[in-house]
Amino acid sequence: MSKRSQAWKALEREAAQLLGGKRVVRGDWGESDVDVKTEFPRLKVDCKYRQSHAHHALLAGIKKKYCKEPSERAVLVTKHKGQPGCNVTVDGYTFAALLDCFRVVNRLSRADPMLFADIAREVTADSETLEEEVRELSATGVKS
Repeated sequence: MSKRSQAWKALEREAAQLLGGKRVVRGDWGESDVDVKTEFPRLKVDCKYRQSHAHHALLAGIKKKYCKEPSERAVLVTKHKGQPGCNVTVDGYTFAALLDCFRVVNRLSRADPMLFADIAREVTADSETLEEEVRELSATGVKS
């Protein structure tokens, strides 16, 4: 009998550490849940370990072709016919940095709402939507 790969568990642990979250361990395999939970309850993190993913090769191609400096980040935007909106793929470290930005914005919005509103007006044409999205992303089920 061959030993089953535990690589998917390692991926879940890596994702939890990278995103500052906790790996969800299920005792009942029939129970459906995400693989990693962060302090942002509206982010649903699921991990998929496979032999290959087409978008990985595309992202690697972008990085090889355009990213000449270590600080440059590859971003892949995809859309299929008829899809509303689009999907964005980045590497884990880039996504972790974006989550850190959300953490800073969340703290700023709670600590100094007026400063947050001023900054929001500077960075987006729709500051009210930005404020609402930050509150929703950070919501813990309690409406403020």
